[in-house]
Amino acid sequence: MRRARQDEWTVAWLHLTTTDRRCPLVTGSRAYNASVSLPLRAIGEILANVGVLRPAAAVDVALRASMLVMLARVLRARPDDHRFVGKGIGVRFTAVALPATMFVPAVWAAARVRDRRVPYPAGVDALYVSLFALDLAGNVFDWYDSYKHFDLIPHAHGGGAIAVLFAWLFRMPVPDAVRWSIAGHVLLEAQEIASDKIFGLRNVRGWWDVAGDIGAGVAGAVAYGAAYRRLIRDAGREAPSPLRG
Repeated sequence: MRRARQDEWTVAWLHLTTTDRRCPLVTGSRAYNASVSLPLRAIGEILANVGVLRPAAAVDVALRASMLVMLARVLRARPDDHRFVGKGIGVRFTAVALPATMFVPAVWAAARVRDRRVPYPAGVDALYVSLFALDLAGNVFDWYDSYKHFDLIPHAHGGGAIAVLFAWLFRMPVPDAVRWSIAGHVLLEAQEIASDKIFGLRNVRGWWDVAGDIGAGVAGAVAYGAAYRRLIRDAGREAPSPLRG
């Protein structure tokens, strides 16, 4: 009975968020509506296979829904809105970040083809999605421009979240996961510098900004990695990886 009601709620959720123009997740942008279709279905899958009573699943769903609401606000903002001018936020999140949030659901869905009993990794997915949600929130609520060093927080959290994701998904030693996270962070900074030069954006404020971002990413990767190894892996609480079982 509970599963039947849960499935009905999921269908209603998908209908509301993809068709009702009064819903804040529905905009006039075809690109936005196309890009959110998969995240919306991911929310539906989480609700159908995990349920909203588990805290990790509830956080995961809330983060995904909040991202869609915030991105709708970005796309509805005036062209001269100081929060978004020169950052390419609409394109970056519509074309890159939202599809990227589908990584864990995609890996899980592939694993379920061979084994339907594979549990949905709501906790890891929530941690991973939170790095994108925090970045988007920093722009929507103007934290990046209002607080000079706010960007150290999302860079530290992002570096840590990626380190945990790698350690869990690939069952790699935590130090290796930390190194891969740091390498990815360096590539991200290089991409931001290049996009600023090529497209005239304003994501990088100077060498000190790059150094601070990379340093925060390193600190976050090391701290999160150490916490994951001690509190999760060494304690025998590591969730099964859809890649390694």
